Amino acid sequence: MRTLVSLLLAAALAVAACGSKSAPANADATPPAPAAPPAADVTAPAPPEPTAPEPGPETDAEVAAPEPDAEPAAPEPDAAPAGVPTPVVIYDGRPGAAETPTLAHDAALDALLFKAVGGDYVTDREQCDDSEDRVVLRVAGGARGAFLAPGEDQALFLVTAEPCNPMSVADARRPSRAIIVEDGAVVAALEVFGDALTAALDVDADGVTEIVTAGGGTGQGYTVENLRVTRVAGGRPEVVHSQDDVYTDNCGTVEEVLEMEASVMTVTPGTPATYARQRFGAPCEGGEEGAAGFRLLTE
Repeated sequence: MRTLVSLLLAAALAVAACGSKSAPANADATPPAPAAPPAADVTAPAPPEPTAPEPGPETDAEVAAPEPDAEPAAPEPDAAPAGVPTPVVIYDGRPGAAETPTLAHDAALDALLFKAVGGDYVTDREQCDDSEDRVVLRVAGGARGAFLAPGEDQALFLVTAEPCNPMSVADARRPSRAIIVEDGAVVAALEVFGDALTAALDVDADGVTEIVTAGGGTGQGYTVENLRVTRVAGGRPEVVHSQDDVYTDNCGTVEEVLEMEASVMTVTPGTPATYARQRFGAPCEGGEEGAAGFRLLTE
């Protein structure tokens, strides 16, 4: 029995010795280090593009600033600063360059106007005879405004009286009348200068409309026209500005040089009003075509 135990013990020792010899040859070497993890990508991501904030409810989107080299826009040459009165043309003597202010009128209104003038008159030159007192009445322009007092809405018609007999004495020509109509009735019939209405406006900024009229005549081949600015407030005509010789010519003479000289008159409304004049010239032949045929004259 003791011998059997000894044999089993020896066998066990032999098996243990065999197990120790089966280890790898480099069992005593330093084991390899574990593999390093993959290197992380160190490139930083690009920052997001900046975005402009949305316009808030109380502000609009900002206006782009001008380029550094951009020149500021120049004002229009004829533009006037805000609130500054601008000149108004009240007369242009160049033939065909201006239009007469007019208002619509029919036969019934004409009869009302002519009745306010009165006297011995006809409405057509074909109705004339040799009478030196009879005149031809015609409506030579009209405009709306506050002529008698501020705040009124009135129509003014200029009615001229030309003698039937062209050979009658000069004083046979009756003065023109400014007939003022309001609510279908004549409220004033006033003697005024001239036979053409060229403008109607408030020249002195007092709420009352003034009228601008031109008149003149021809004698021995010479023609002359003058200008008047008239205030008719309260039914009392008063000339507030005069300018003579706004148009002259010698076109009916036998002079060697036949020329016309015409003015352009402007007013800048205000207290006081400011008037200005430019003079233009043209030969009698050619100037009839209108403003384009005239040249600016220097003093």
